[in-house]
Amino acid sequence: MNAGINFVGIDVDDKSFHGYAISKNNQSGQAFCCRPTTGALIKKLNEFKESGTELKVCYEATYVGFTLHRALKTAGIDCSVIAPSLIPRVPGKQVKTDRIDAKKLAEYFMNGQLTCVHVPNEAEERIRSLVRTRKFFCDQLKELKLHILSTCRLYGLHYKEASNKKSYWTQPHINWLISCVNSSSKI
Repeated sequence: MNAGINFVGIDVDDKSFHGYAISKNNQSGQAFCCRPTTGALIKKLNEFKESGTELKVCYEATYVGFTLHRALKTAGIDCSVIAPSLIPRVPGKQVKTDRIDAKKLAEYFMNGQLTCVHVPNEAEERIRSLVRTRKFFCDQLKELKLHILSTCRLYGLHYKEASNKKSYWTQPHINWLISCVNSSSKI
């Protein structure tokens, strides 16, 4: 059934895309490298399409997101995005290069040992990106507030003692902070 399939693992990187294609027919493989552009990758992958041979490509979910997946699908190339945390790891094997990673991906993919992630549509991806961006800014705001409170303590400014109030980041607290900043004798 899988005799006419070439499995390809791709290690995505900023400098280059490393890949490894392995044939289910004869277990022979071939490494390749190309510029880190979708066009260059599609051109390289088309070299592995022989008459009647199916091509199945996979890459780890990375910063590239799912744009590469969509581009390969549009080009007629079957592509899967793999969950990085579920890739089998061999204990004690610490050697890690893009070429080796691509080969392992191709072999594991051929043997059905990889777990694919859900590829969201563009609308889902925009929402996910918005939620992640919001979380990023909320985390930054939290860190900034902690930094401001620590700086106040460093200079002996204690809002709760000075005002007998119990909550930070209320309007009275913010007004107190502004008054402290405007009062150059305290800082």
